[in-house]
Amino acid sequence: MALGGEDPAAGFSGFEGVIVFQSRSGGNDDIYAMRAGREPVNLTGHAADDRRPSIAGARVFFESNRSGNWGLYAVELDGSGLRQVLVGEGQYKYPHVSPDGARVAFIASHETRMGLYTVAVDGTDLVMISDFEANRAGSYDRYPNWSPDGKRLIFDSNRDWDLKPTGAENFGAEIYVADAGGGVPLRLTDNQREDSLPAFSPDGARVVFNSARDGRFHIYSMDAGGGDVRQLTRGGHSNWSPHWRPDGARLVFVSNRDGQRLYLMDRDGGGQTPIPGTAGAGSPCWAAN
Repeated sequence: MALGGEDPAAGFSGFEGVIVFQSRSGGNDDIYAMRAGREPVNLTGHAADDRRPSIAGARVFFESNRSGNWGLYAVELDGSGLRQVLVGEGQYKYPHVSPDGARVAFIASHETRMGLYTVAVDGTDLVMISDFEANRAGSYDRYPNWSPDGKRLIFDSNRDWDLKPTGAENFGAEIYVADAGGGVPLRLTDNQREDSLPAFSPDGARVVFNSARDGRFHIYSMDAGGGDVRQLTRGGHSNWSPHWRPDGARLVFVSNRDGQRLYLMDRDGGGQTPIPGTAGAGSPCWAAN
């Protein structure tokens, strides 16, 4: 059944491959997969919340609180082979699988520590990339994303909130990049409002991200060093969670311009088109399968 009772538009051919996303259409967050012209398929179907999918090959990684704490899990694209990757005393969230499918980047938090980690997909070889003392309520790292060559990780964080001028709006996230082997992250943006949810293009040359710099969340792109910033979406609504098509020519994202749903657009912001049957969907990712 299409999400929100919408017609899945069997003739719609606006994208190739498969788009995976989360939706609360069943009363809690589950992970869905959708091919053009077909109804979304629920891959997880659990009473707990399953969120923030990331795909490599035919395997989807996601976060779930089904154990009581947030942990990392994986499922095959056909809904089989559900398994636990990493669950512990802390909270493990925002998974993103490496392009070669070998490791998962994620954010771990426990008591007052928070930071960026990677782990092998079998749950072994845990590596800390960077962490910090989360000594203020609301401190966070979020949304890691691998570079195409697997050598860097980009993410958003408000870890440097205390370096900004006083004012509530100055506590928003900025975008950072770090070597996948560890080290001090480099901040790429510096704004009075939030920049978040970064994603490398498939060729590694550009990064798309959210920003509230004009008062609403819109989607921007910049070069991988933080320069040449371009605004891709505009208007009196919000747009967020951009993700690249595997060839880098188009993007899928979330918009609330006509109720929350998934949209497509060209990499320069043109050709913005809603995807039928995705009412209420969020956190999309796009694979070539």
